[in-house]
Amino acid sequence: MKRTIALLLSISCIFSMYSCGDKKSNNKKSKSSSSKVSEKNSSEDEKIKIITVSNWATKDIWNDGFSDISHFLEDGKSASGYDMDIDFTLDNLKISMEKKEKYNEFIQSLDDSIPEQAQLINSWNKMCEQIDILYNKVITEKPKAGNRKYDFNTDLFYQYFRKFYEIAFDIKEPKFK
Repeated sequence: MKRTIALLLSISCIFSMYSCGDKKSNNKKSKSSSSKVSEKNSSEDEKIKIITVSNWATKDIWNDGFSDISHFLEDGKSASGYDMDIDFTLDNLKISMEKKEKYNEFIQSLDDSIPEQAQLINSWNKMCEQIDILYNKVITEKPKAGNRKYDFNTDLFYQYFRKFYEIAFDIKEPKFK
């Protein structure tokens, strides 16, 4: 399981580097001056990309959320083996969940007549069902360190997440309805 976590962290880093290097503005000088500094106050002002949604699912939901919670239930530690504050983790997961609706709107706006995008949407929908199930579980019944009897099975989430992640990486120029 720890190797899987390490692999996901590595892939997440690759995605982050990929999304940073994919700026079209690298070839063009921006017309902005110090008086035209962007005043974006929230991530809602930023244009959503598939990579953004994938990074959210990878880092915020899986790595810093469900994976850490699973390990916390096993041994009271995070997935990387560090002490873990479950209340802090749950608070951060709650904040991350606030982005889910706008990401869902974005994914649902993709053209599902394109097979690859239809598969991405299907994977997303199944993954979101599992996100809701797992999230509702942890907010209604707070996990306790080392409680191996706590029913928190992430297998289906992980199956759908992996497929979503794989497809998301391949879609360079999404088409919308």
